Amino acid sequence: MGKVIQGIHRFVIPLTVIFVSFVLWVIFEANTGKETAIFQWVRTLPYGDKVGHFAVFGLMVLMLNLCFRFQTLGRGWCQVYLGTAIVTSFAVTEEFSQYFIPSRTFDLYDLAADAVGVMLFTGLSWLSAGYLRKLERAAQKAHPTKYPIPKNHSEMT
Repeated sequence: MGKVIQGIHRFVIPLTVIFVSFVLWVIFEANTGKETAIFQWVRTLPYGDKVGHFAVFGLMVLMLNLCFRFQTLGRGWCQVYLGTAIVTSFAVTEEFSQYFIPSRTFDLYDLAADAVGVMLFTGLSWLSAGYLRKLERAAQKAHPTKYPIPKNHSEMT
């Protein structure tokens, strides 16, 4: 793994753990029917709920893709980032589980906001992976003995 990726990775992992823990806490609070200041604040914003879904699931995609060093699943033209697959599965499960929880309401528009966030931030992940690869190559050219060159996204481990 290159030094640039290693440095980013040390910062992103703890941040991701904190962010995912916060999201799980918010979901728990919603599932138990508790009214929090966060829920009140989101309701004051125009389309706050949808923007929240977009941002939360999108950021989670980007953060997990960074944590997993842009590792992909699949082969050939049919590849998906591991972080994207995890967040997509989580979002679909979480949204459909609301149908069975009395204090929650299933909403297809929430799922659509999740999907748009996942897709946009997956694209941002792809751009980030290319940019980080470019940084690694520049660092390797400047210091050939210090920095190995990753050949593709999956070798950024």
